[in-house]
Order: sequence, then C-alpha cells, then structure tokens
Amino acid sequence: MKPNFKPAVLLLAALISCTTVEDNPAPQPDPVATPGPAPTPTPGNPSAYPGVMVTTVAGQYANGKGGLADGNGTAARFSYPGQMVFDKSDNLYIIDQGMFSDYATTIRKMDPAGNVTTFATGFVSLSDICIDPRDGMTLYGVDNGFRQSAEGGIYRIGADGRKTRIGGGFERQGYQDGPLATAKFNRPSGCIMDKSGNLYIADSWNYCVRKVDLNTNVVTTLAGHPDPTGSMSCGYADGKGTAAGFCNFDDLTINGQGNIVVPDRYNHRIRTITPDGQVSTFIESGGYVELDGRLPDAAAHFPMRTHYDPVGKNLFMSSSSGGRLRVATAGGYVFSLAGASGSGFGHGYQDGDGKTAKFNGIHGVAVNKKGEILIADNVNHCIRKVTLTWK
Repeated sequence: MKPNFKPAVLLLAALISCTTVEDNPAPQPDPVATPGPAPTPTPGNPSAYPGVMVTTVAGQYANGKGGLADGNGTAARFSYPGQMVFDKSDNLYIIDQGMFSDYATTIRKMDPAGNVTTFATGFVSLSDICIDPRDGMTLYGVDNGFRQSAEGGIYRIGADGRKTRIGGGFERQGYQDGPLATAKFNRPSGCIMDKSGNLYIADSWNYCVRKVDLNTNVVTTLAGHPDPTGSMSCGYADGKGTAAGFCNFDDLTINGQGNIVVPDRYNHRIRTITPDGQVSTFIESGGYVELDGRLPDAAAHFPMRTHYDPVGKNLFMSSSSGGRLRVATAGGYVFSLAGASGSGFGHGYQDGDGKTAKFNGIHGVAVNKKGEILIADNVNHCIRKVTLTWK
C-alpha cells in the first residue's frame, strides 16, 4: 500500500501560511485563488540598479538573544527593535519593543557617532513614533494597547524624553471622531505628521486613517472606514474618504507630493492618500509573490513597512516576511535591494552586498540626511545600515 503523505503536506502548508503575518492578529480578507508558478520578474532598467552594501552599526546578533544595554555601536544591546525615525540633527530614535523580556517598551536614541542611550521609558506596547517636522525634535508615539493596558494611547514626547498622553487609551477603544480628548481608536499602530501640524494615525482595526489637527485638537477620518456590522470584516476599494477600503495596516509615510503612503497589508497593495482623502493604488497585488519591474507591472506581497526618502526621492518597502528590502524609484522602477522574500526562506544574519546580505524581520526603516538607510533588524536585535551607490 502506498504511504499517505496528504496530512503531512497539509500540516506543512498550514505552518508556512501562519508565519507570513506578524504583529497584531487581524481578520483575513476574502480568499484569493492560489496562483500558479511565479512569473519571471521584469528586470526594469538594469542600468539603474544601485550597488548595495549592508553593515551592522548598532547592537549585535547573539544567537537570537536580545538585551538592554547602552553603549557605542555593536556594544549596545536591543531586544526586538522596531519603528525608527530621525530628528533634524540625524539622531535616530528606535522603539525597543522588549518583547518576552522583563522590561517595558522603551525608546532608544543613537547619535550620528553611534552612541546608543535610553531616551524614554514606561511605555507598554509602543508601535510607532514620528517626528514633528515643525521643530524637528518633538516626537509623537502610538501605543496600540496590544498588551491590554490602560496606558496605551497617543503620546507627545519632548526633547527631554518626558511623555504626555494626549488621546486614545485602553479605556477609549472604539471608533469616534471629535475632540481628541474623547475620540476613540481601535489599535492605533502607526503615525506620520505633516508640516502643517496634522498628525495622521493608522487606526488598524478600524481600517482607516485618522487625522488629528494638533492646532485644534480635533480628530476626523481622512480615509477608510470600520466594519459597520462590528464583525471586523475588511475590504478593498479605491475612492474618496470613507468610500475607500483597507484591510489592516500599521505604518504610514508621506511622499514628496504630500500624499500619505499606506502599506495595505492584507490587500497586498501599496496605497496613496491625497491631503483631501482621495485613495488610489500605487503598487498592485502580486498575490503570493513580489514582482520587480517597471510600474505598473511591479507587485507587492504582504507589505509591512514603507519609508519615503526625501534625499533620493525613493520609496523603500519591506514585507511582513521581513527578509527583503525593496525600493520604488522616482523613475518608476521597483528593485529588490537586499535580502530574501518568503517567511523563513533565506532569512538569517549576514552583512555584505545585496546578493549576500540577510535580515530577519525588517520592522523599521529610516533614511538620514546622507541618504543612508537604517534598518531595524527585529529578530536579529540590531540596527543595520544599507548604503546605495547609484550608477
């Protein structure tokens, strides 16, 4: 009798599918048909490919064990570093998630010389930080309350590291626009701020982007909408304001045109929102594959992080599998710069050029004034630098 491998195959498929989604649990969108063999990616413009070099600049890979220690460069220790942002002096602020450890989420600060210090403490599950471009120093942070604490919410963090909760919180979960003091959010997980004093919040489980006017302290919904039935179903639709549909995201950036860029994770798309709330799709879904090439032929798969580089006018991206860094150039090409895609396949830790470097969870991307890309390599507990040499 022939052996029956079917149960093992089904179990393996289930395990692989469960590893592709990270961070907070959220409902899946409507299922899509399983694609056939992955098509060969269009190379785009080979002459425009940059040279890539990846180095470790802070923290250290130590058999997967993180820690909390200040110091210079690789003498410092991190525990699952996450979202990051630069201030006007090129100081890098890093969320140290402290997962599975005995200390709460902290914000670490690395100066241009590589000195790492602990900047702010006492957060519960801080998920994102953003800089106020009006002074280039004040931080705003969103604590998504994932660890079920009343201390979640939206914070202002001064240059001295002192924090003040200005809205949200575990006791105000839900969906409600209006004065910031009474507005409700459902797992606010990402933030970005424009030059006019508007703070934009990725309201993850309400599937929308909220706008907080810090001049008036009034909250409105810029785009997207929660499920009106309360069953937490999500969808996909371009359109204006609440007519648009998203399906789980926890990151925002603003591009050179002043549009908000949203990595719409479960819709496998990169979306843009104009200041007046018009939503369109910038990079389409590749189903279960990422495709490089000239837009609009390039495709996304579980996009997780995006960051616009005002120096090079490029949009950097990573997926939920967290192993590959990609770029969408101002010229309309999408390149894979370094690392590998697919959960668990090709992941690891290795410095080197774009073909040999490996990451294990790209959970933060930031670009300094020199155009250098800094990566929060989450599971490797370190900060990596990606230097591009454009031809």
